[in-house]
Amino acid sequence: MTAKPTVHPMAEQHLRELRERWGIEPDLSEALWIVQLCDRVLHPAGDRADLCGLPVRAGVSDVWLWPVTIGAGIFIEDRLQRWYGGDNRRGTLALAWVLAHARDAQALRQAARGREFADALIDEWTAGLTCTVPELEAALDELLPPSPEKKDEQEPAEPAGANWPEIVRELEVITGLPADHWLWDISRDGTVSAWLKARAVVAAKAGGPAPRMLSEIDAALQDLATAKAAIIKAHKEADSEQ
Repeated sequence: MTAKPTVHPMAEQHLRELRERWGIEPDLSEALWIVQLCDRVLHPAGDRADLCGLPVRAGVSDVWLWPVTIGAGIFIEDRLQRWYGGDNRRGTLALAWVLAHARDAQALRQAARGREFADALIDEWTAGLTCTVPELEAALDELLPPSPEKKDEQEPAEPAGANWPEIVRELEVITGLPADHWLWDISRDGTVSAWLKARAVVAAKAGGPAPRMLSEIDAALQDLATAKAAIIKAHKEADSEQ
């Protein structure tokens, strides 16, 4: 008997966004479309899928933590460290919440409105956890950057004093992919890798027009965004005809 297929949390995230943000219940073909496109993102030809950022599961629960995105990293540096830096247990739960929502721009922007908003969201999430705190800590240990002496030399080096808004703007101009892609859809390491590659290509062609740098991962993510937009448009048009 063929085993029941599992849906990767990346696909679950995009299907949940369609339901919760847009009020759309995808039909079977639309859900399958999203799942297939997410599978293409996770298994691109000739690119490192880990730079897109694969989530880590906490224990055997339904809790998945994502690698840090630029958007999540900014929240951690600007808010989380200031609000929860002196409370180890609360800080651990807050950090886990951020990484669980590292690709959810709406949730992190809501939490950034103030400590009371963040507390409410973290408390609600914590109350529904299906894993233990030690399992969360183990998942965090797997995701957090290793110490400098242990860091893989092949990993992209994060630029010192990184100006993330400027990096995102450069990538948007060079690649044609929107800023939100670089902020939320790909890991911070993936964005740094793309930025370094883009600058190298531009430097090699100094004096000419900036090339459009589109990797297999980028093309797959762009197709995923296009599919979601098409689904949203189709449902809106169907609703307007009723």
